Amino acid sequence: MRFSDPGDRGVRQLSPYRVTAVLIAVNVVCYLGQLAYPRAVDLFGGIGRGLMRDGELFVDDGRGYSGSEPVGIAHGEWYRLITSGFLHLPPEEGIGVGHLVANMIWLVLLGRVLEPGLGHLRFAVLYLGSVVGGSALAYLLTPDDNGIGASGAVYGLVGCYVVLYRSLGVDWADARGLLVFSVVWLVVSAYITSWSAHLGGLLAGVAIGLVYSMLRPRYRGVRSRPR
Repeated sequence: MRFSDPGDRGVRQLSPYRVTAVLIAVNVVCYLGQLAYPRAVDLFGGIGRGLMRDGELFVDDGRGYSGSEPVGIAHGEWYRLITSGFLHLPPEEGIGVGHLVANMIWLVLLGRVLEPGLGHLRFAVLYLGSVVGGSALAYLLTPDDNGIGASGAVYGLVGCYVVLYRSLGVDWADARGLLVFSVVWLVVSAYITSWSAHLGGLLAGVAIGLVYSMLRPRYRGVRSRPR
């Protein structure tokens, strides 16, 4: 007779969501890094075009001020398309830490369905692809904004969730309700959030979901079983 180790059970329970857990950990670590080094937002945020002078970030209006260093995606800092998705509002701005908490809650809720269904690699590709999609559209439409946050990635998860709802074993009513809520929030919050990043993430998630739907089906929907 072999007695199971409670630790083994914990690993097995976590394993279907290991990418979700890693993403949450990375977001939290990055947030703690922001608190220790606030300039990280200027160095790694999603600014499209800006000027850095004496450690301060300014809008690049094309005049080329003396002593200023051009920074941003437009100046070759493409890494910002990804790094901006792992930064969140500091405690003293807007909803503060609530920005991080809300995004991580949605990541858990959607990740617990999508990651076991898609598999770890495809889920990771979906998340990062949605980050880039959200950042890219924000750069194209609002290049002077220094957007940060994982909301674009979360919207990408929503888009893929809706596209693959049937394969994932999700009721259409639930998928439709989530889509309606997300679109309404996108519109209502447009004046305080980066609506372009939300929209870009959503479109990226839909596109990735469509690609996945054309590949060999390998999704494992989580269905309820009587017990």
